[in-house]
This record gives sequence, C-alpha cells and structure tokens, in this order.
Amino acid sequence: MNTQEIRDLISNLNFEPTLVSTVDNIVIVNLDYFTNRNYQSQGIYEFLYELSGYKNHTLVYLIRDGVNCQMTGIRDAVKKVIEDLSLTPETCYVYGYDSLELENTTFIDMDALQMWGSLCYEKIKNLPLAGNQFDKKFAALYGRHDIYRLKFFRHLYKNYKDESLLAFNSISGYYSARFTKEFDEDINWYHANCPVFLDFQHANNWVPYGESLDTIGTHYNNYFVEIVAETDFYTNKFYTEKTIKNFYLGKPFLLWSGPNSLKKLQAEGFQTFSPFIDESYDSINNVRDRFEALVCEIDRLARLSLNELVQIHNNLSERFEHNREFFVETLLTR
Repeated sequence: MNTQEIRDLISNLNFEPTLVSTVDNIVIVNLDYFTNRNYQSQGIYEFLYELSGYKNHTLVYLIRDGVNCQMTGIRDAVKKVIEDLSLTPETCYVYGYDSLELENTTFIDMDALQMWGSLCYEKIKNLPLAGNQFDKKFAALYGRHDIYRLKFFRHLYKNYKDESLLAFNSISGYYSARFTKEFDEDINWYHANCPVFLDFQHANNWVPYGESLDTIGTHYNNYFVEIVAETDFYTNKFYTEKTIKNFYLGKPFLLWSGPNSLKKLQAEGFQTFSPFIDESYDSINNVRDRFEALVCEIDRLARLSLNELVQIHNNLSERFEHNREFFVETLLTR
C-alpha cells in the first residue's frame, strides 16, 4: 500500500478500544490504547508477544492522541517488533504526529493542528469572536488530573478564586505510591477540595473533547485568559482542542506544553500574544523553571485591573482576527 491508501484506510475506519485491528493483510496497532496518561505502557510482554505473530503482514502504528513514545518507552518496543518481523519501509508505517525516527518505517504525518482544528470547527463555528466585557481574569477548565494541572488549579483556587472560572472534573488525584511523601500536600489538598464542578454535576476522570466544546460557548466571553494545560507537556508536537479553539474564538492563553510550543504555533502561521503577555516561559527547557515562570505570569496578570486587561484585549484585536481567518482559510483547507 502507498501512503495515500493508508490515509484513506485510517480515515474510513471506526476503531474499537483494542490494541490491534486487522483489515485484510494490514495490522493497525493503536499505540494510544497501549499507554495511559501517566506515560506508562501497559503490558510490554503481551505487546511483543502479540505483534510477533504477524509475519508477512503490513503494520501501521497509530499515534493520534497525545502518546509520548519517548517517555513511555514505546519507541523501543516498536523497534523490537520491526526487528523481529524484518519489516521494511514498504511494510511498516507510523501514522500520527511523531515519526519515532526509526529505520525501516515510513512516516505519514497526521497534521494534529489540522485534525483538531476541523474537530473544533464543527462545534464552535457559529460562535463569534470574544468580546471585551469579561468579569473574570482567568479560566482553568480541567477534566483529567495530572500534577501540573492540579498545581495550576490549586494556585488559582487559593489566590484568585473569585477572579477565576474554575473546573476540575476529576475523581482521582493519582500519584505513584513511590512519591506519596513528596506530593503529600498536593494529595491532601486535592481530596479536601476536588472535584470542582462547572458544567457537569458528576465527576469523571476526563471530559470528552466534544462535551468541553459544547459548553465553551457559555463561558468564553466571561474571562480574559485561559490557562491551557495540554495533553503532552514534554513535546511541542501535539495540540488539541484545548489550545486550538482559542485561535478561532479570539482568546489569549498561557500554554503549558513542551518548550517552544508557542514558537511552533507561530511558525505554522498563528499569532500569539507577546509583549502584552510575557511568553518567555515558552523558551525555558527545564520543566520546573518553565512551570514557575508561567505561574509568575499568572501573578503579574492578576495584579492588573479588569480595565487594564480589557485594554490588552483591545490591543490584541487584530491578532484575534488574523488567527480566526488563518484558522478557516488555511488550517482547515491544507
């Protein structure tokens, strides 16, 4: 099969929640299913045993939903299967947003921005650009728990609760038992204060993207800036509706993702918000330093009055218009 045939096959299939799906001689391996969101693979021995049985097949590895193949160790597992089955670029494809940089594979770029842009557009296309009559400074709208989201949320809840639109719709504040001592304070705070409801009356461990987009129209005019915490916060290869919706809606945001994530979005054609928002955090490689720099910018913005934030919003109006136009005329059509 060629790359276009692989694209057509993937786009026309509805995948069951399983590791392997087969279509004739094609084996589709869902690497998203193979991991959890704590950067852990689930069943490496089983994975290697299962895939080693597909001799004389073509394998297509899917990486479509925030899997970090470097952190999870999936890359090495895939490499082992390639060696076991003597796969070649004609019989081994990687479809997604990460090439894995492995020999004997053909990479098919999913274009995460375009995919998530299209998914967002279907939900929010009738919403106008945001206005400047907000009465909150911040929004932090989190479904699934991770340590960084909780720390951002806790900082806003403790210091700027009345100035923020907040949701933490998770029922499990998970930390590895090996780190109970180090994160004891966060764990105790979580159990004392969460979940925090906004749109949903029953907490889950995640909020489907469609449901979050269905409700964003109720809220996006009510705050100045969103604290976005992306799915993969160690790379700048993957963006979801959490980030992309803001370009269409005309909302500034602070982005918790891998280093140089804003720089990559700018290279794609979007305009971000410096110097009105200090985006120097984006170039910081050290994860703790980048986190603290972003918190410092939250604190700086908190010291500004609503009138001052309205002026910043007004100064960014041309960028909002550019981003919306780029979203529709370029991102959705490429």
